[in-house]
Amino acid sequence: MNSRRSRTLQVALVVSSTALLPGVSDAATATVPCRWTVVDTPGSDGQLQGVSGTSSTDVWAVGLAGFDVPPITLHWDGTAWAEAPQQPVEAWLLNVAAIAPADAWAVGYRPTEGGDRTLAMHWDGALWRVVPVPDFPLGGRLLDVSALSSADVWAVGYYVTLGAIRPLTVHWDGTSWRQVPAPEAGSDNTQLNGVDMVAPDDVWAVGIRETSGSVVKPVIEHWDGSRWTATPSPPTPGDFNYLYAVSGSSSSDVWAVGFMTPDQLAVQALIEHWDGSVWRLVRSPLDPPRTELFDVAVASATDAWAVG
Repeated sequence: MNSRRSRTLQVALVVSSTALLPGVSDAATATVPCRWTVVDTPGSDGQLQGVSGTSSTDVWAVGLAGFDVPPITLHWDGTAWAEAPQQPVEAWLLNVAAIAPADAWAVGYRPTEGGDRTLAMHWDGALWRVVPVPDFPLGGRLLDVSALSSADVWAVGYYVTLGAIRPLTVHWDGTSWRQVPAPEAGSDNTQLNGVDMVAPDDVWAVGIRETSGSVVKPVIEHWDGSRWTATPSPPTPGDFNYLYAVSGSSSSDVWAVGFMTPDQLAVQALIEHWDGSVWRLVRSPLDPPRTELFDVAVASATDAWAVG
């Protein structure tokens, strides 16, 4: 089961929520001015996988440079990107959550001959350091991280057992990381690809569940401050349906994105919205035959972006 794909290779498609919300005309979204510019970064090889910032002068980007080499940790100070000091470790970083200029978390894994080992690294203002996180004999990965404060951080992914791939949710309370049980689907393989914290007692995680018949369906789980519970996802057509990312602005405004396969020839963007009571499918403005969304960011009920 694949982890979230490299964002550096899939930024050609950008979808605004205004094109998805009821009552907004096509004319209102027909033209979007292009103001993106390419900014040089240090280094020549590698892939940037995640980005997060606290201000226009404090932004982190992390990723992987290859096997048997340290991961990428780049910082933007408002003028230029620079490589940040880090504790020596051979690893791949898949996502990052910035809390304050001297407080950020990055997660991923360390490839080893005995299987991938879960990894969490912390920026303390001077150095990226490896912080112990629950590990598993047969391996595992952390795929995403979200934070509300220095004492409230969630990371998700999966770990491997003899019988299946299991969903992994771990929490940082300001002192240590601990595993918190997440709903499992019997013998099905389940992994969580994305997580977002709306409030301490309102956290969403999304991913996939693969059955013995190789049918893949979306998984949505919710933390209410006491436990994780599985939340029904609306029925999707086809046998291969993926949720990669989730983001919310309030308890009644959460978006999840990925892709679905309505038939063997088409791959279509999968967009789901939580209105405080139920998850609903939202029509994509993008036509098949091949469209995939890999991340989403929500600022308000009328301002959300998805990329793929």
